[in-house]
Amino acid sequence: FVFPAHAISSYKASYDLYAETDLGYFKFGGAEYELVVAHNAYVFTSNADTDVLWRAIYDYSSNETSIGLIEDNKLIGSYYKIIEDQGNLINDNYEINIYPNEHYASLNNEIKWEINSGDIADALSIYLNISEDIQKYPNKKAFVYQIVDKKGVTQREFTIDGFETINIDNN
Repeated sequence: FVFPAHAISSYKASYDLYAETDLGYFKFGGAEYELVVAHNAYVFTSNADTDVLWRAIYDYSSNETSIGLIEDNKLIGSYYKIIEDQGNLINDNYEINIYPNEHYASLNNEIKWEINSGDIADALSIYLNISEDIQKYPNKKAFVYQIVDKKGVTQREFTIDGFETINIDNN
């Protein structure tokens, strides 16, 4: 018996980050994801960083936020922000505003890109879009999306290779 999973409900999850080496696996950091859904809107955040003991070797942190609306069971992104640091260097620090009705997206309110339709995702909300579409179309094996990031708008295809089972311990 299978219960349907719904991506469009609030949740919070934490993950340990591991690296595989010749000496085995080592935990080097952690990541937290949080999805808050209320009043037909969502805020999805991701935060990852290296553990204190590993920062001398590799210091990394990333903070992402994706904000949008939910209309007719469809995710409509409107804002994305990322700050990614490696050591003392900032790799990424930008904001994208998405205007689906006007058919464009902007980077830091300076550069504008045309988008073909309102079906566009950012680098974080794409995971919500894929999850929703897999539930809506369980027999479909490939999904195509427009994704916007600092380089512009690109079309990408995601292929389903298999499914995973998640066991939840409620203790």
